[in-house]
Amino acid sequence: MAGHNLVAWKRVYIEEAQMYRQGADLAQNATQGHTTLVVQEALGGIGPGAVLHLFDADNREGEQVEVSAINGTTIELTDSIANTYSTASGAAVGVPAAGVFEANWDLLLDAYGDAFDGADGGSFVEYVHLPPH
Repeated sequence: MAGHNLVAWKRVYIEEAQMYRQGADLAQNATQGHTTLVVQEALGGIGPGAVLHLFDADNREGEQVEVSAINGTTIELTDSIANTYSTASGAAVGVPAAGVFEANWDLLLDAYGDAFDGADGGSFVEYVHLPPH
């Protein structure tokens, strides 16, 4: 192949959705109208009055729920939940008070370089920065 260039395209996918610093996957489906959640692992550092964000892939916006009591992996809520959340759809709770991780776009350049031809030791990677939805 003397005199021919080989072009290899690369694509990077970056998760921009904010991820809670503290949370847990549900161990059981959470059914509309119920006031109990069962998570896979206990959430340390929270108690009655704590606010949780309950969501899954089918209900990305989810809902805010308030904790009335916690016993290990069982969480009792002050009010019934408005929707059904399925473990098959990745149902989970996040703790908003613990904060979220932020995507650091500078790391993309650190990993792949900025020169389109790899002259800076990196390699060209095409990406489009889309706002989170």
